[in-house]
Amino acid sequence: MTWLNRLLAFALLLLGLGLVWLGGQLLLAGGSPYYLACGLALIAIAWLLWRQSPKALVAYGALWAVSLAWSVWESGISFWPLFGRMGLLTGIGIWLLLPWVRRSLATKPVTRLSAGLLATAVLALAGGLSWTFWNDRIAGGDDLSALAAGPETARDGEWHHYGNLQEGTRYSPLDQITHANVGALEEVWRFSTGAEPNGEAAPFQATPLMIDGMLYFCTGYNDVIALDPESGKQLWRFTANADTT
Repeated sequence: MTWLNRLLAFALLLLGLGLVWLGGQLLLAGGSPYYLACGLALIAIAWLLWRQSPKALVAYGALWAVSLAWSVWESGISFWPLFGRMGLLTGIGIWLLLPWVRRSLATKPVTRLSAGLLATAVLALAGGLSWTFWNDRIAGGDDLSALAAGPETARDGEWHHYGNLQEGTRYSPLDQITHANVGALEEVWRFSTGAEPNGEAAPFQATPLMIDGMLYFCTGYNDVIALDPESGKQLWRFTANADTT
């Protein structure tokens, strides 16, 4: 099984290098130092695994435990956030626990002890994730039951979502415009966002939202604009400063 261990070592090396590169950028941007540290640890574990050292299990068990503590601290006890942070590390840990993988490493008491501790931790995490998944499902069911108590309503003339209501009805109760008079409509105002297509971006289209007497929409360059629906006058604008070149 030496070649499988070395294949895993190579994969861990690539994963570690990727985490070091991206984690370093995240740290420079003010983010968490965890990913950089995890990448460095994976590179060290890859080296130990390549040398068939039993310390690889000890080091990986320590990394797994620290990662679990960090994940719980950052995201709390919730299935999907924990799964996203611990799923890959746990899968690698399960592979390292397989008998033929452990037998290929030097047999020392520390190896058997670390394997036992890692197995206990993985089983505990599996049980914990199962509990959080079931708990999340129950919480979600309660929320859906509350939402199902009655349909959402919007005041006349308002349009709160892309499809009007959250149900996506796309129906407006306004009745002043009918098939009999739609042909006589005249343009009252026109508004220019100031952002013209440069040949690369898709043509701009938007469905404005009408909330509390104001029209809101987002341009193709992520600017958010609020208009007076009666006059078309711009009330405020958030400029995202997106790269339009």
